[in-house]
Amino acid sequence: MIAWLLLAACDDEIFAAVDHGAVVSGDTYDDVATVFDGACVACHTGATPAGGLDLATDPCVDLVGVDSPDYGTPYASPGDATSSLLWLKMSDADPTSWGGVMPPSGALAATSVDTVAAWIDAGAACGADTATSGAEP
Repeated sequence: MIAWLLLAACDDEIFAAVDHGAVVSGDTYDDVATVFDGACVACHTGATPAGGLDLATDPCVDLVGVDSPDYGTPYASPGDATSSLLWLKMSDADPTSWGGVMPPSGALAATSVDTVAAWIDAGAACGADTATSGAEP
């Protein structure tokens, strides 16, 4: 029962859709963090975040160069958004392979998805003033 409640908490057919926040344009980690804050952290936070992915505590460290245990694909592959699970799920590029669009309450504005793609394509640097990604060298 508890597992069902946790999974259902992000189901917009059972609960009201999550506000996706403002449309975000840019290519920095701060811009991406704003997208996460507005559209992702409602489900991806706390002791049992959806999919085991906490996007509230230190998302850059948990995303950049880290393979998803469910899909074996990097969440964010620096320099290549189109092979990054984060972009694949947010853009709904291939829903049959990647388990559907995120957030499940509906697609984000294309500009916000483009912001995430631009950040990944630019190297997925962590933090506002860093020049290196969170990936191990």
